Amino acid sequence: TYPEGCRANCAYCGLARHREADRDYADRNFIRVDWPAVPMAEIAARVGADPENSPFHRMCISMITHPKSDEDTFTVLKTWTDHVDPDAIPISILSNPTTMTREDVQRLRDMGSDIFTVALDAATPAIFDRT
Repeated sequence: TYPEGCRANCAYCGLARHREADRDYADRNFIRVDWPAVPMAEIAARVGADPENSPFHRMCISMITHPKSDEDTFTVLKTWTDHVDPDAIPISILSNPTTMTREDVQRLRDMGSDIFTVALDAATPAIFDRT
């Protein structure tokens, strides 16, 4: 997470600026569910030790709109694939299309992700500006 938060304000997102404005950004969650913070390498190592018996069936890396999110997504993906074979547990990317390029998408694919999704919060500029 980034202390200054996401630059977007998507209506569906738990990290949106308008949601829980009185709550410290660091205490908010992407999907509005409170999860404990655990180092990524620790999670990847635990799952990678026995992926066939893992309760996880897919890894989803969700991005926010932030200048560092692209490179951090590559780092998270590499950390995961260093420990877990993507054939054992497939990887999805919930992207930030505002900052990603076609080359970035190809790189994510080459690194092991098999699904790349784009969340649409609005279909027109006017609706986007209202959210």
